[in-house]
Amino acid sequence: MFIKFNEHDLISFFESDPIPISTPEVGDFIYSIVDSRGVSICLTLSTYGKTCSIDLSINSNPLLEMNIHSVESIELLDQNKCLRIQQADHQRDVCIYNGTGVFVIAKNG
Repeated sequence: MFIKFNEHDLISFFESDPIPISTPEVGDFIYSIVDSRGVSICLTLSTYGKTCSIDLSINSNPLLEMNIHSVESIELLDQNKCLRIQQADHQRDVCIYNGTGVFVIAKNG
């Protein structure tokens, strides 16, 4: 199996194309975005490994690193401002609100 996601949604959320970690066929990618205040979020995705990690930093100073396993799907919510990462038993939402540089990571379920 693999993580189900729409590549165009992730490109829209991160406002850039993914960077393949090896060859694109392997399915490992990095998506990232940095706002005008230096707040950055990086999503490292292993499509076939069904894992991803989220790194949050300000001006290259790490704030949070989250490794998520058994990922089933990633979808775009809230008018392109929120990603939902669905696992077998719960979900996590990663949101950017109104370009303020505020990222919210919430565990639901």
